[in-house]
Amino acid sequence: MKLKFTLLLFVFSTVLFAQTTKQQIYDEMMAYGKQEFLKKVAEIGNGKYEKRFYNAKNLEFSYTVKNGKLNGAFTQYFKNGNIYIQGFYKDNSLDGKFIKYYKNKQAESIFHFDEDKLLPGIEVFYENGKPKVTETFDETRKLRIGKEFYKNGKLRSLLEYVMSDDNLISGTQERFYESGKIKSRKTLKNSKPVGKKEEFREDGKLEEITNYNDKGEKHGVSQRYYENGKLQREENYVNGKQQGVEKAYFENGTLREEVIYDTDGNYDGKHVRYYKNGKVRNITNYKNDEQHGEEKYYHENGKVSMSGMYKNGESVGEHITYREDGTVKNIIVYNDEGEDIEYRDFDENGTLIKSMIEIDETHTVFKEFFSNGKLKLVENHRYNKKNGEKITYFDNGQLRQKLIYNKGKLVENVACFDRSGKKINNGDFANGNGLVKFYNADGKLYKEAIYKNGLIDDVTNYDVD
Repeated sequence: MKLKFTLLLFVFSTVLFAQTTKQQIYDEMMAYGKQEFLKKVAEIGNGKYEKRFYNAKNLEFSYTVKNGKLNGAFTQYFKNGNIYIQGFYKDNSLDGKFIKYYKNKQAESIFHFDEDKLLPGIEVFYENGKPKVTETFDETRKLRIGKEFYKNGKLRSLLEYVMSDDNLISGTQERFYESGKIKSRKTLKNSKPVGKKEEFREDGKLEEITNYNDKGEKHGVSQRYYENGKLQREENYVNGKQQGVEKAYFENGTLREEVIYDTDGNYDGKHVRYYKNGKVRNITNYKNDEQHGEEKYYHENGKVSMSGMYKNGESVGEHITYREDGTVKNIIVYNDEGEDIEYRDFDENGTLIKSMIEIDETHTVFKEFFSNGKLKLVENHRYNKKNGEKITYFDNGQLRQKLIYNKGKLVENVACFDRSGKKINNGDFANGNGLVKFYNADGKLYKEAIYKNGLIDDVTNYDVD
């Protein structure tokens, strides 16, 4: 059985020393197979044991066993022979100083243990030897001061805290920019923020204020500011839930957005957004965190750009989109389940140019129109595939071409006409196979398609310019 000494690659947390706990280290060691290894240790005799890298002379690790338990020095190595981890065990428990190294022999982290209990006094270093994290403590080892540094040695964060028996932190933390100026300031209680948390820009101006209750929940007013010092956003919380009115502003100080929350932290009532000129951009109504009621969007000139109704989060009825001059651009109709069952597109003169209507759940009819209002195309679909007649017309009302489809496949090429109503050669097609010819509005052949089993197999396009 291969001895899994990678179990000691704890990769101790160096982000914040105070977050490293005995429980975390124990859990990581279990994940790397310490339990199985200790069972193996219990089966072997007293003495010093070594393991070398596969096909290499250098040691991988060495350890000492006494009375069926790890006792004494333990060392793990890099392949180049340099020490990777060095520490001591006492009856299978970490005891004393434990050091992890970089490949260049510089210490990466130093920890102290007393019978598996992680003691205060953590040290973490950059590869150049400069401190990354340090921790000092008073004679009671209760009050601790933790510092984190930038690579250039400048202070990055300062944490003065007391650690409880269950490894919860209470104290104050400050973070700094590399320039030395304050970046943020907060108070912790049982590892959760309490009271006021402040964040600053590097020029010293306040960027954000957040208030918390004793449970670490947002409580009270939270504010965020632009670089020019003007208010960007203001929110209100009660025991972790956003309530009341939230307001957001443009940099020039004009209102950008206004939102209302109910006592459960859900959108409720009007949600209004504005343009920089102060005019309304859109009004959306909510109920129990879902869109409910009328929604309207506006062009910057003040005219409506879109209007529609919602019910319990679903679009219902007519939703109309308008151009800036007020003319209707399109209309979409929804049923009570929020499914679109009809749409109509209009040109700038108000003429219907395209439509879709759902006859039933399986049958949909598409239509297109010329600018003079005359029908251009009728196409039937069933189950989202062409099914039934597809008929095209000229702008004088004359039938142009008639095709029949079944389940998405062309089954009949009925007829083809020119503008005057004269029948013209539409190809050689029967039973879903053969040639179909297509003509433009001027009667010129622009495409020939070869069909096999109702599907296009080959196409030839012609230049008709």
